[in-house]
Amino acid sequence: NKEELKNQTKDTVNQVKESFKNTNFKDEANKTKGFVLKMISSPFSTIQEVVSEKENYFSNAVMLVVAYLAAIFIEYIVGILLYDSSKFVFKTIFMYLFNPLCFMVAVAVGVIILGGKNKKSLTTILSGIAISRVPLIFYVLVSAISTIANKIFDIRLLSYAFSAIESTLSFVAIALLFLTVFGVISQDEDDDKKFRKTAVIMLVAYAITNLVSFILR
Repeated sequence: NKEELKNQTKDTVNQVKESFKNTNFKDEANKTKGFVLKMISSPFSTIQEVVSEKENYFSNAVMLVVAYLAAIFIEYIVGILLYDSSKFVFKTIFMYLFNPLCFMVAVAVGVIILGGKNKKSLTTILSGIAISRVPLIFYVLVSAISTIANKIFDIRLLSYAFSAIESTLSFVAIALLFLTVFGVISQDEDDDKKFRKTAVIMLVAYAITNLVSFILR
């Protein structure tokens, strides 16, 4: 109900504040690094572990969102420095950073609306969505490296190789997000219904993100 959602939202905001207020960033960065290595070695079981709510991964999720946004910012700056510094526009940077956040929020709202009565907590939903974005951190960094390499070497085969890596990482990110959304939806529903809901939630989230981006452009 609305009161429960309001309380969960308030608790989530408080957790975000506490994550930044009481966190030793060096220790948390090391823990998050270990978590990322775990994600790389066993992504499926790690996502299942996150959505099972056996442990709280919210601090890891916050750190990963920060890392994701930092990677996006670095990629943008690399492109500007190498190709056209005159295109350094604050609004463009804002949209680069806003779009992934908008998408994650849209997915979370979709789960809240369509997830059923016994869906996972808001903290778990947001944690799972953020953690499923780990491949996109590598995607953005590979894209930045690709930009530099293409500028220096201008080898078509190298460009194809980077493109293949980026496509693979993008696919893995979509798959992990699908598993996450599927896992946080109410367990009372049958798998076919959960599958359809997951597909609808992701499709609508992509549509909303593109629409908001178009409006704010």
